[in-house]
Amino acid sequence: MTGYPWTTGDPLLADDLNTAFLPITGGNVTGRVQFMDGTDWFYGWPALTSWLYVVTPNGMTGITGASDTLHGVGVEGALAIGVAGWGYNNHPGPFNAWGGYFEARQYPDAEAYTMGVEIDITNMSGVDAVAGGPYLNFPQPTSIGLNLQSGGQISSSGDVAKHATVGIWLGDNDARFQTGMIFKHTGLVGTDGAGTGTATAIAFAQGHTVQWFQPNNVPGSRIFSQQTANSPLDLVFGNGLAYLQDSNGSLPLLGVQGGRPAAGNTAMLVLVGGASGSVSYAPVSVGAPDSAGSGYRTLRVAN
Repeated sequence: MTGYPWTTGDPLLADDLNTAFLPITGGNVTGRVQFMDGTDWFYGWPALTSWLYVVTPNGMTGITGASDTLHGVGVEGALAIGVAGWGYNNHPGPFNAWGGYFEARQYPDAEAYTMGVEIDITNMSGVDAVAGGPYLNFPQPTSIGLNLQSGGQISSSGDVAKHATVGIWLGDNDARFQTGMIFKHTGLVGTDGAGTGTATAIAFAQGHTVQWFQPNNVPGSRIFSQQTANSPLDLVFGNGLAYLQDSNGSLPLLGVQGGRPAAGNTAMLVLVGGASGSVSYAPVSVGAPDSAGSGYRTLRVAN
């Protein structure tokens, strides 16, 4: 770069742009800006639509943004945001807007990870985070990997935000996902994923549902909780056995075994309370064909 006030590898500063590199009018760049060294290997719509276009020639990071709170002390309006993006859909008509867009492409013979976006939260405080819940504001300080909010807090500027459509959307843009969401077996505190303990993978508030839809988009079956008091119940799937249990005491209350029971084999288990307050689990067995009359079987519970 002979004739310019920097050499290859030096940071490109704003003064450099203003004095030697870009035509400016009133302090504003008057055209598209491109940074590249050598062949422009990238292709696709971003190359034609980007106002600031950066192509790295050596596999290094194209653009990095970094900020910290230490250097913002005493600075009016300081916000430690490394990268920010906005998309304003403010024109009538069928136009789209994105606050940010990321895409990674996996090509033949690739043998390592290809990830659209990775988000890491690194708690270096020396103190393990405290678990929260849907009714509990997280105790400060808080470390959150992905925070999705609706409304943009625009009421502070006098505007009014209405409800948004959906928080997360998994779709098919010419291809599909093999799995919608996966929790790694060691990704959550409380269990190793190999038979030890339990961990909260998803936390709902009362009235939140797991909702299925019929093919005509009409709501179908759902699972939800209306509990406000008393001991909670768990639905547990064991080895060939599914049962409801009292969560506080981990006592099975009602269960069924896998497979189709033959005559005399256990069909389900029920909790039986004894006169002295003791409990036992009584098997409910299936009787022989027609043991309860023509076309019916008996269900037998031991004393």
